[in-house]
Amino acid sequence: MSLRLVAATLLCVGTTSWAQSVAAVYVSSPAVRLTSAERVHLSAVARDAAGNAISGAAFTWTSSAAAIATVDTNGDVVTAGLGFADITATASGRQGVIRLQVLPQRIEISPASASIPWGEQQQFRAVAYDINDQPITGAPITWRAQVAGGTFDSTTLSISSTGLVSAKTLGSYVVRASVVYASQTNQFEREFAASVPFQVIPRDFRTATSASTDTTYSAFRLRGKRTQISVNDSGQLAFVSAL
Repeated sequence: MSLRLVAATLLCVGTTSWAQSVAAVYVSSPAVRLTSAERVHLSAVARDAAGNAISGAAFTWTSSAAAIATVDTNGDVVTAGLGFADITATASGRQGVIRLQVLPQRIEISPASASIPWGEQQQFRAVAYDINDQPITGAPITWRAQVAGGTFDSTTLSISSTGLVSAKTLGSYVVRASVVYASQTNQFEREFAASVPFQVIPRDFRTATSASTDTTYSAFRLRGKRTQISVNDSGQLAFVSAL
């Protein structure tokens, strides 16, 4: 009886282990917001229908956007371009997915400040840098000209999609260069930005004669104004006109 009980117990344990199948895969990362050129290791766990972890499960790793983040067979991720990448771990036909956001380390705008004469143009340039302080190729920069210290977009001064400002109104402004991440949840950044101040100032000016006559008089006196026309001692009429 004792031997048969042990054999039955072993058979039961063996059957349970063999019957355990992957019902779900869960992927985790140290962070979901990463910096360009950063390296992180992702972990994956396969679980059965009862929620028990399945040891020894083999995973296949893939990335939805290799230009933004790559992943190797061990779940090691290297980020590159800016944007989002979905990293998937697959085991026995079941998949677990984690979305990663890749951000710049910083954005630098040049010139750092400017005084632009009215009617002229100023070209601003922006460079996004990775975690190693290297420029990020193809970073999608969005430009905005703002007022009130960067609180509102200007309605009177324009800036092109390439950062060219046309100075048509006087005043103090802020130029903002940003990488925009649209339609995402609160766990992700919606915008990564930098800004610099600039001013639109009056142009240099000089006085010039707009109208004149060759006739000059050493002196003359105007009579008291009775109507819109006055007369002097020489019998000449004089009147006031606005040009």
